[in-house]
Amino acid sequence: KQWLKTRHAIMFGLSNKIFQVNFFDNSQILLNTEKKTVRSSTNETRKHINLYQTHFRQRILKWQEE
Repeated sequence: KQWLKTRHAIMFGLSNKIFQVNFFDNSQILLNTEKKTVRSSTNETRKHINLYQTHFRQRILKWQEE
């Protein structure tokens, strides 16, 4: 089964290794497992987050604290 419907959203596992969540309030999240990125969108905003950069920043901050 490549999709799941809940009372809050419909989730899809796509063949190109992207996981898509469409919420019933018209917001959306796309998780790209190959590129390690997250895209989210609502009616007001669109955001793109690179998980590698986020992880790398966290590691640097932790290292600086030591």
